[in-house]
Amino acid sequence: MDANFIPLFPLNLVVFPNEKLNLHVFEPRYKQLVQECDQQKTTFGIPVYLDGKVKEYGTEMRLIAIERIYPNGEMDVSTKGIRPFQLKSFKKQATGKLYPGGVAIFQENEFATDIASKIQIREQLILLYEALKVKQTIHDDFNSFEIAHNIGFSTEQEYELLKINKESERLFKILEHLKEIVPVVIRTEKIKEKVQMNGHFKNLNILDL
Repeated sequence: MDANFIPLFPLNLVVFPNEKLNLHVFEPRYKQLVQECDQQKTTFGIPVYLDGKVKEYGTEMRLIAIERIYPNGEMDVSTKGIRPFQLKSFKKQATGKLYPGGVAIFQENEFATDIASKIQIREQLILLYEALKVKQTIHDDFNSFEIAHNIGFSTEQEYELLKINKESERLFKILEHLKEIVPVVIRTEKIKEKVQMNGHFKNLNILDL
């Protein structure tokens, strides 16, 4: 595994590999980070900030473009996730810089998939989206990272998923989650439909007693 010192931009969210993320940058330390990444064509990391502290795991990011620079120096930037990392050290302020940094070990992800799990996950997702009346395309070749934001995971659960470096284990975790929440969502939506009927005229059959 490669270990490198990397600039850090902690955020209270989880970014997955290949995910595109737009950021509005306004703090001087992160404006400096973005400018250096743009000029030097280097990457930076977004470690997950949870429970009032920077967590051990995060995702290496590539700056795609500085989309807009405002008169006050604030910026809109587009970025994309590359690969997960594990922090071995963290400095609130990197040497000679305004922004944080740390030594990161980049994870080697195993993407060998579990076809049976994917079939079951797809079935569960169809049930979930139908119950929620949500139009969501489910590609046949999806992977765990691509659907993780769309299955009702909390930030904590997404963080736990990011820590797993085997696709088969991530798919198993997702499937167990869906098996637990899908029946609850279906029941809840049926209750909502009944509640929404209250106050409306109903056509009822007259009982012949």
